[in-house]
Amino acid sequence: MNLTTFARPLLRAARYSTAGNGTVTSRPSFPLIPPKVSGWPTPWLSSKEMEEYLTPLQETAYWEIPDHWTSLSLRRFYWFTNGPSALNFIRDVVDIANAERHHPSMLRYQDMPSPQVEVLINTHSATAFPKLFAEMFPSAFAHKMDPILLPGITMRDVRFATLLHEKFMDTYVAKSKGIDAPLQRPSLKNSRTLIKQAYRRAGLCPACGDRHPLAECEARKQIPPNVLCGACGEPHWHVDCPKKSKSKIAAASPKDRVS
Repeated sequence: MNLTTFARPLLRAARYSTAGNGTVTSRPSFPLIPPKVSGWPTPWLSSKEMEEYLTPLQETAYWEIPDHWTSLSLRRFYWFTNGPSALNFIRDVVDIANAERHHPSMLRYQDMPSPQVEVLINTHSATAFPKLFAEMFPSAFAHKMDPILLPGITMRDVRFATLLHEKFMDTYVAKSKGIDAPLQRPSLKNSRTLIKQAYRRAGLCPACGDRHPLAECEARKQIPPNVLCGACGEPHWHVDCPKKSKSKIAAASPKDRVS
């Protein structure tokens, strides 16, 4: 590593840490820029990469992971002091996208008193490995070893988001053209929760990993879960639990009960 590469993060942190009177003018830390990724499809972030790159990106650059999107994605709103600066930033986003060969899923400008640019990114040709799902959600994909093609967040997205945020800070905030303060701090979720949500939204069977509901899986009898049933403590899937079935019948109204 040369001196310039080593010094750059330190200079950037110093630039945005304090003003002359000692007042903090911006967040003191900045997420590391991940190495460039080559080749497709791109794997989902590993647990280590989430901890090393994704969490700092959320905490210091305020990129959020929306709950309502079908695919796991990163989103950030950027505010500006005037419209021309916001439109110039959109051009910067396009330039970074072309250089990285990775384009945002959404890039939207909103004309407001403080003009706003919304950026949404994810990787469409991403692969999720069963081992990752098994680490976060033990009953899922224990027996399926092939990668699953599933849109999600990869190192491409984290790198893109980090480069974009660095451009915003260096070119716009530093020159008072951008506003380094989101209206609301995004909520942070741990890796297990994110994986679990993505798994459910994708509609993947937790027994075999194919795209069908667990109740319709013909192989589930031969593929026991890695965890015991939460209702009765037996080694079967929750849809096969006799205790749950009896509870549903007991709770049904007389006209709805099956004799």
